[in-house]
Formats: sequence, C-alpha cells, structure tokens
Amino acid sequence: MEPSGLPDEVSTRVAGWPSFGGLLGRLAGWTLVVVGVVLMPLPGPGTLIVVAGLRILVPYHRWAAASYDRVRERAVAAARAGVATRLRVVVSLAGVVWITVLSGMYAVDVSIPRTSALGLTVGPSLPFHSTATAVGLVVSALASAGATLYSIARLRPRHGPPTT
Repeated sequence: MEPSGLPDEVSTRVAGWPSFGGLLGRLAGWTLVVVGVVLMPLPGPGTLIVVAGLRILVPYHRWAAASYDRVRERAVAAARAGVATRLRVVVSLAGVVWITVLSGMYAVDVSIPRTSALGLTVGPSLPFHSTATAVGLVVSALASAGATLYSIARLRPRHGPPTT
C-alpha cells in the first residue's frame, strides 16, 4: 500500500486508466515487438528489436518478463554459436559485407538482366527498389555489424594459454 491508502497499481491510475507514461511505454514496447516480428524474415535486426520491445513491456506485463528472459537467452545462445569458430566469424562478417554491398546497389539502382524463374520475372531493376529499401539495408548492415562485433568481443570463447 502507498501512503494514499491505495494499492500501488491503483494509485498510478486515474479512473482505471494507466498513466500517460505507462501508455507511452506500452505503445513503444508493442510497436517494437510488432516491427521486430515483421523484420524477422526480412533482412533486419528483428530479434534484437523484439527483445528491446519485450524489455520495455516487462514493467507492464508479467508475461513479458517471462518471454523476455526466454527470448534473450535464445538470442544470446544464437549469438554465441554464431561466433564460436573462426569460420562462423568470417561467415558473419561476410554477411555484413554482403548487406552493405546490396544496400549500395539499391542506393544507385543497379540495372540487372531480365530473368524468369518459377513464373516470376525480375529485371531490369532490383525488386522492391526504393530509397526506403536502401536505408533499411544500411540500418540492417549497421545493426548486423554491431551485433557481430559485440558477439566477438563479449561472447566468443577465449582459447589462450592456461593461467596459473
């Protein structure tokens, strides 16, 4: 109970409504979760955005706290596995380079040959070409580079001489 005599949950509300800050927090959290889920199959930092959204929702929903812990653990395990060997580090960094090159191709609108496969025709311009796609790819490249470098620095196993 708070000094007002009302339970903590009720004292932050006016006539059953959450506070303005609570509404903004919930809105931000849910927005990040939805955007992250949409970005998961696309080239973007979907999992990181979902984790951030869940983290924001933790004070407002019990289920978010449990989900946050599970998703965070899985994301850390995946990041650790992604940099466990030198080959995986090279492949991760090659992915960052590929997304960066692709964003440059979208930025300058590279012309590609007309191609048909499985009833789909692509060319002479890149599919989904727009400035928004180029910007999205740049953001994805930066997020991927940051996540990869963080994983290398913090999560990569160290194999050095034993200390006594």
